[in-house]
Amino acid sequence: MQCIKSIIVIFLVFNYVSLSAQNSINFEKGTWTEIKQKAKKEKKFIFLDCYTSWCKPCKVMEKEVFANDSIAKFYNQNFICVKQDMENNVGSILGKQYEIGLYPTFLFIDANDSIHYRTEGYKSVQEFLIIGKKALKKENDKEAKVSSTKKEQIAITDINEIKNLAKKDFLQAYPYICENIDLLDEDYIQKIISENWYNYPMETSNLIEFYYKRLSIENIFSDKYINFLALNLCNSDSHLLYLLINNPKLLPKKCTKDSVMLIIEKVLRREINLMNFNNDADLVSYRKLNKILLKYPLLVSKLSFNLFMADQKYYKITKEWDNYALLYTTEREKYIKDEYQYNEISWLFYQYVNNQIYLQKSIEWMQKVVLSKPQADYYFTLANLLAKVGKKEEAIKVLTNGINLMKTANEDTSLYEETLAKIKNSK
Repeated sequence: MQCIKSIIVIFLVFNYVSLSAQNSINFEKGTWTEIKQKAKKEKKFIFLDCYTSWCKPCKVMEKEVFANDSIAKFYNQNFICVKQDMENNVGSILGKQYEIGLYPTFLFIDANDSIHYRTEGYKSVQEFLIIGKKALKKENDKEAKVSSTKKEQIAITDINEIKNLAKKDFLQAYPYICENIDLLDEDYIQKIISENWYNYPMETSNLIEFYYKRLSIENIFSDKYINFLALNLCNSDSHLLYLLINNPKLLPKKCTKDSVMLIIEKVLRREINLMNFNNDADLVSYRKLNKILLKYPLLVSKLSFNLFMADQKYYKITKEWDNYALLYTTEREKYIKDEYQYNEISWLFYQYVNNQIYLQKSIEWMQKVVLSKPQADYYFTLANLLAKVGKKEEAIKVLTNGINLMKTANEDTSLYEETLAKIKNSK
């Protein structure tokens, strides 16, 4: 009897282990070239999970979503699935190729390296299943974003309904708050602005304008409201800011010229830091802000780093690559912190900058980087820069050094070998 029980236990354990092993996405092993060949042979997309070791949402996805039965079955049947640490040598090259900036990023790629669908961030099991189905239908990212962000508009007039909606979704509640702002009490308006200015600077700045319209000029210039404005306004083009600047006699006695300048600095710093340039309004606002700063040269100095960070984004979006390069080849090079940042910036130079002076500067950077920290992806960047300026033999030598490093560490060199072949075959 004891023997039978033991057999049953062993059987159950064996089956549990077997089921557990199947209860997860099956991520392929092998070189990137081999994976593409398999995708081509099986006529499937590659599902690429781009992660890093420090990314918490990546770990949650692996534990809670990738291990789900429905997800595992669907993804294993329909895709060639690959996990890639974006901070190792292969990941670094793929990150450059596919412009990965957020983690996790999920890509659905064909065997010719074309992206058919991409999405970022943590997804629930249901969301992730929908994403896989959309990728199979080859819906592009733009269509997906429109469909996922489109919300049904409903008429709301009850104040309690508006407040409940704002708790769940401030952006959806925002138009109703604007329409009914006269019916909302002061404490609530201040609270909702304070809670949301970081994520929704434009909307909360508009609410501040609407809110202040209900106040008398005396109230606007009281300590209480000036302090609230200084802590929450994110718009340098605000009518309220102009009021403060142009009516010094109405300010409280303790509000000196220096304290007004400090308020202006806070508002501008906040606005600069929160700009992401994902719409035309941000581009227009940033141009206006720079015109305003012409009046305050001292503020330009104080906000130098903030402006530098914003300029990077602005020139990338507007594709003003010579201006982008100029940021780093003048006194602002001091803001580059380490070898990793030199590598990232130099790669952008390789991709988009054609001015020989700037390219030579980035080559000098990367030559110093590989001396101080010999690393395969740094050799890769340097080799591509050298090839771009016509130094083919030097580029081949540098990239060969990088490949040898990877071979010593027994890493996949296929992406590097492909690039080496292209350089050798170039004219």
